[in-house]
Amino acid sequence: MTAPAATTALTPTSTPDSPLRRRTAALVASRRGPALAFGWAGAEALSWPLMPELFLAVACVAAPRAALRLSLAALAGTLAGGLLAVHLAASGVRLPAPLTTERMHAEATRQLVAEGAGAVRHQPWNGVPFKVYAAAAGRTGTPPGDFLGAAARARSVRTLTVGLGFAAFAVSAGRLRRLYPVYLVLLGGGFTAGLALIVTGWR
Repeated sequence: MTAPAATTALTPTSTPDSPLRRRTAALVASRRGPALAFGWAGAEALSWPLMPELFLAVACVAAPRAALRLSLAALAGTLAGGLLAVHLAASGVRLPAPLTTERMHAEATRQLVAEGAGAVRHQPWNGVPFKVYAAAAGRTGTPPGDFLGAAARARSVRTLTVGLGFAAFAVSAGRLRRLYPVYLVLLGGGFTAGLALIVTGWR
């Protein structure tokens, strides 16, 4: 065996990858990634119907090394958007809230009246979107600073857990990077089904 042939034989082949994953990773790992996470989460806290965890599920699997930065940016966007939503609702502005129900709004209002700003701790686990709590906080006169502090405590656990959890999954399944498009299809289907169940359950 010649020297070049021997070198080739001893060099491990690279893991098959998906061009879509590489393009996604290049985008979210760049300076635009945190801005996208912040914007997506901020928009969701106001009106956008797709939760920031969906963005993190797409981005952190594509670029797991950027997961912490993206998760923190998403958390900051959620809190900034939520604070703006409180002020807008307190001023009488009613933003569109697609894929929410009257029962969601009524329950968030009831909890905030009974428990104050701390009621937002229920949000990460009960299926009611964060924007519903933020708008209800504004309408019920909840102090914005109190709501912001309570929301930071409630949302930080979920946002960081989701982002870092998907990053850990990506690292453990690194050899399956070529299946990233399949993962996105399954993620989209699972998210759509889960969202439909939540909305139906709150009718």
